[in-house]
Amino acid sequence: MSYEVKIHAPADLSEKWYVYIYSGGKIIKKFYKGLAKEDNYADRMLKAEVLQSFIERDLKRGWNPSKKGLPQPEDLGYNIIQAFDFAFEIFKGKLAKKTFQDYSSIYRAIKPTILRLEWQNHDIKEFDSYHIKILLDTVKKSKKWSNKRYNKAANVLRSIFTALKKEFIIKNNPVQGLDYLPEETPIEMELITPEEQTLIIQHFNNVCPNFNIFLKILYQCGIRPNEIRQIKCSMIDFNKNIFLLPSEITKTKARKVPFSEDLKNDLLGLDLSNPNYYLFGIESHYCRRKNKLFKPSPYQMSINVAGNLWRENVKGILRIDKKMYGLKHKGANDKEDNGMNIETVKQIFGHSSEKITQIYATKHQEREFEKARAMMPKFK
Repeated sequence: MSYEVKIHAPADLSEKWYVYIYSGGKIIKKFYKGLAKEDNYADRMLKAEVLQSFIERDLKRGWNPSKKGLPQPEDLGYNIIQAFDFAFEIFKGKLAKKTFQDYSSIYRAIKPTILRLEWQNHDIKEFDSYHIKILLDTVKKSKKWSNKRYNKAANVLRSIFTALKKEFIIKNNPVQGLDYLPEETPIEMELITPEEQTLIIQHFNNVCPNFNIFLKILYQCGIRPNEIRQIKCSMIDFNKNIFLLPSEITKTKARKVPFSEDLKNDLLGLDLSNPNYYLFGIESHYCRRKNKLFKPSPYQMSINVAGNLWRENVKGILRIDKKMYGLKHKGANDKEDNGMNIETVKQIFGHSSEKITQIYATKHQEREFEKARAMMPKFK
């Protein structure tokens, strides 16, 4: 069987170019490799002719292109920028809004370095672990990243290559196996004392009572403040005493969160008659009056309202210099104090691993060490 090797070269460079093997009135194989990288006709034709010559050489050496092998995915010839952009199109439909924003922030930091290294025209399949390490090290140095930020960027790149692998654009994930950098020991958050918590509750009972319900959800249920403000009345199941949080408002995936009887009584004291109202909304746009805030309403509060109210009252008036988010940490510790195991706390918080939950349950290791001390065998 005789073969001809030809070049498909449309004048419009936005169309696909390829070199193909022709025999018996039909195309046997197509080769796209690297042709789309060149952005002018002459350079693309030169690369196509080189590819053509290599294929002709292999045919002369006895290669049989008609021999059937396993099917292979189409080689789209994506360079690294095209591949990363493609991955982010996938992320748009799968990642929670906040996570997508975090990923985008990392990519915005990395992309200029890819251009500065002049790697933008290299095929995504050319990159291995060595190149990813160079990329991360270069960005870390130029942006003065902490080790923690570096590790987060490595995780984002790992997710990008995982998405590309699932789409059969690459065969291997070059980020897998790269070592994390040792992270700086975080300064432990100073938590609100029981006396301070009581003082805060008494203060908001006079200033904005419904804000105490908001804080109780953060403390008891561990639901993030940005998720709490997105809860609608329809997301509360009073028969089972659970919040039903859809994936659109969570940082990870849809989850069910149980709530206590005393929180149930607080919620039943609100007007929940309209299921489409936000549980903690605002009665009118741009309203600043505290008696119009944190009420079931068709209008969603700004993301900054809770934080501003905390700073103004807790830090400003009460002079308690503690973070509102510390209530979630305190809630984790208090749950363990009441006998709840760390696995249950993990399920309530919606964490993917117990290790993450232990960041919130700051006294967990201390408790485990105390148990270990009591169980130490005697050396006799």
